[in-house]
Amino acid sequence: MRRIGLIAACALIWAGVAAGAAPANEAAVRTRLAVVLPQVDFDEAALADAVAFLAQAADVEISVDWKSLTAAEVLRSTPVTLHLKNVTIAQALRLVLAAAAGPGEVEYVVHGTSVVVGTPAALRALPPVSTTRPSEAAATQPVAAGAGEQDQAVLKKLQASLPVLTFDRFKLIDAIEFFRTTAAVNVFVDWRSLKKAGATGETLITLQRRDTTVAAGLSMTLAEAAAGKLAYGVSGGVVVITTADLLGPLSQDLQHRPRLQAKADFAAARALTALVPSMNLPEARLGTLMEFFRKTSAANMYVDWRGLKKAGITPDTVVSIKLDNVPVRAAMVLALSAAAPAGATTYDIAAGVVVVSAPAEAAAIASRLQTGPERTATPADRAVVEKLGAMFPEFIFNRSELQAVTIFLRESTGANIFVDWRALRRMEISRAAPVSLQLRDVPNRIALRLALIEAAPPGALDYAVKDGLIYIAPPDVLKKLTPQTRPAKAP
Repeated sequence: MRRIGLIAACALIWAGVAAGAAPANEAAVRTRLAVVLPQVDFDEAALADAVAFLAQAADVEISVDWKSLTAAEVLRSTPVTLHLKNVTIAQALRLVLAAAAGPGEVEYVVHGTSVVVGTPAALRALPPVSTTRPSEAAATQPVAAGAGEQDQAVLKKLQASLPVLTFDRFKLIDAIEFFRTTAAVNVFVDWRSLKKAGATGETLITLQRRDTTVAAGLSMTLAEAAAGKLAYGVSGGVVVITTADLLGPLSQDLQHRPRLQAKADFAAARALTALVPSMNLPEARLGTLMEFFRKTSAANMYVDWRGLKKAGITPDTVVSIKLDNVPVRAAMVLALSAAAPAGATTYDIAAGVVVVSAPAEAAAIASRLQTGPERTATPADRAVVEKLGAMFPEFIFNRSELQAVTIFLRESTGANIFVDWRALRRMEISRAAPVSLQLRDVPNRIALRLALIEAAPPGALDYAVKDGLIYIAPPDVLKKLTPQTRPAKAP
């Protein structure tokens, strides 16, 4: 028979503690633990139930690090049998833990305004107690530099009051969803990084608290899931949950704004502010998402999958994302962050094109797009350069062969194009090299540069203008052309 018997109501009256009033400090917690209980009877009671009952008797929060206990082979269901008279709640708690695990194997400490139960090693690893109350500490979570009214509005929502917060073996994913809906905020969870910290959506959370806030509840939930390893912040109007070491880099990614040079760059940046009304995608291909972002923003976008592969990302990488009414820019950054560590990917804007890749590759592609116009020596060359600068309404290449793309560009520019296929073969670049591009209202030269970037490894192909022709070849071959006919870096 499993039975819990405890005379606690009188104890609370004796101690002068008003039920429901949260302790103001550590001393107040110790005062409540010093309450004398006339009688305690546990007959094969589950450890989790015994601890919860003592927490209710003391009217304090008792947080149990079940991960460390499980590693010590102490489970929530471990039976406890104990019969005591005239003992303090502190003594009862210590004896309950000894009955479940053996003396000294599992202990408790007063940590701020709560009690934490765990193995001695886990308790030693607890972070220092903040001098602020839990709700205040949560409200001062890191916010990226440059945060404005949008982030401040989110922080205010996180101060929403929770008269009672009770999670009884709640899944972490459900607990976070509770906070998201209660505060009516966007929440991004970096599940990939959480998994490395030992927390998943299935991690079970047991938490009881009164008169708290969403911010404090979220902080305590993350501590329960992986003590000292997880953190959250607000950046770009989104609550970001990740590991403590990645919170800063991820916030910086959300605050990233490329340097804009041309009028078309400003237009592309504005396009990325278009709102994504709703995304609830437990499993989505990143390639599909990037196409969705391109269409939603109506921006010219080039995704350098070759560069992203270095970060371990492919079009088939599956991510989970749930957001409402956020800019395409933020949704895109978070989708990339769900696929690879913060800082491993980025975007740049050049010549009116949004370039998505790894940081070094994005900068290199942006630099190449900003190259031009070409210096020319003859009227025929100047005519070709003008044709390359002419706007073309739409380029749509879906894994089109490079040879077919050059033929199309010959038609769109009205200029002859010479491709040194022999030199390309030496570089193992074939006529059938696939090219995928979707661009609207861009100069021919931008489509040409991106086609060459798409078809070959970085820096392997380029073009130059000479004798009224567009030459396509590896850079070492183009160097043999007259210097003044090669592309020049834009000032």
